[in-house]
Amino acid sequence: MDLWGILKCMTPGHKDIPLQKWIEPIGRANKECDIHEPNISSKHCTIEKRMIGNETIFFITDVSSNGTWVNHSLIDKLEQVPLTCYDEITLLDPNLQKKKCISYMFVDIEFEKKESALGGPQSRYEILDFLGIGGFGVVRKVKRISDGTLWAMKKINISKARAKGEDKMIRNECDVLRQVNHPSIIKLGEVLETRDFVYIIMEFISGGNLLRGVRLANEHEREIHKQELDTLKEKMADCVNKHKVDDYNILEEKYLNLKEEIDYTAFSEDVCRLIVKQILEALKYLHSKNIIHRDLKLENIMWTGKNYEIRVTDFGLGRVVGDDFIAGTICGTTLYAPPEFYKRQPYNGPKADIYSCGIVLYNMICNSFPFDCSLNPSELARAISEGKIIKRKKLESSSIELIDLLNNMLCVDPEKRFTSEQCLNHEFFKRKHEASSSLIEISKPSF
Repeated sequence: MDLWGILKCMTPGHKDIPLQKWIEPIGRANKECDIHEPNISSKHCTIEKRMIGNETIFFITDVSSNGTWVNHSLIDKLEQVPLTCYDEITLLDPNLQKKKCISYMFVDIEFEKKESALGGPQSRYEILDFLGIGGFGVVRKVKRISDGTLWAMKKINISKARAKGEDKMIRNECDVLRQVNHPSIIKLGEVLETRDFVYIIMEFISGGNLLRGVRLANEHEREIHKQELDTLKEKMADCVNKHKVDDYNILEEKYLNLKEEIDYTAFSEDVCRLIVKQILEALKYLHSKNIIHRDLKLENIMWTGKNYEIRVTDFGLGRVVGDDFIAGTICGTTLYAPPEFYKRQPYNGPKADIYSCGIVLYNMICNSFPFDCSLNPSELARAISEGKIIKRKKLESSSIELIDLLNNMLCVDPEKRFTSEQCLNHEFFKRKHEASSSLIEISKPSF
């Protein structure tokens, strides 16, 4: 049988695997794989080409002891999972076994030829590393062949999106990005469209998203105070052994207070000031063009990896509104949605964006949302509608300016809530920051 596919190896030191059989076994026993890692099974998974009518479909089946991941998600053993071109296949856990796992990009040769002939990116870009997964396809780093520049490419199955009535959201993102040009908003390179797919070529951002940054900053905070907490626990144990009840109670209170403060701590105010100012400047620019984002959240803010620079991304729910800024469609992510969303009435779009930005700021300071996320949906909606914000311990040591800015961004009444310009003119941004001039690698935060 002729070569119909390739597993392009993305792990240095390993080779590509040609796919020629209808069912191709992948593992140590297949000499073509040249795999010697003992944690990878002799027959780890199989890649199958199957004809259903006139359509060619590909499947992967895990038969291993230690698991197979597709686009960084573990697949069930013996489950047949459909594969599409540029999916990422990883043998072993890509998160816990980074040094032992091997990753491959699945390439459907016929698909690449067809898409290239229809105006796809295949002849103009080299497809590189896996960056993430969206609702209708993968996101990969690509290199433009003409000049060697790096970009991020969203491959979107527009036929599937159209069938679900969600193709408008994809076109919204393209339309919004074509209209904007701001240093804190991700840049659009080009959009290529074939019969069944849309390829969105965007600025490549290397630092990960702000949610990851917040989590890493909290982990760093835990490392800093680990010795202090361990010492308190040892003293408490000594008090138990010596029956010193009063001393134990004092130490326990100190331990619990410190642990609570650590649990609800992420970035310093200085770092927050640098980051949220860029977000607000991006919002001010968008609002000046009558564009609202409607899905601002930590996951949609990306690090560039230098000088605390960020980019606002993901404009799938963005839209242009009239001069009155009134929008009617309720959308976005629940925990970032403003109180007025729950009234199911037309709302002021820019004010809704400011509220979401306030939730982002609160997360950056406290490593949590300002509401009790354990509540059931109706209770949570009531808490948000009534503005029942939790005053985390971290806020007790925060500046008056920060607290005042948060109160004005998270104001329940959208009429009284600050605009982006009012936020940027707030005293919080007039204080001189003490953050370092450059951002340490996000994997080793120095916050």
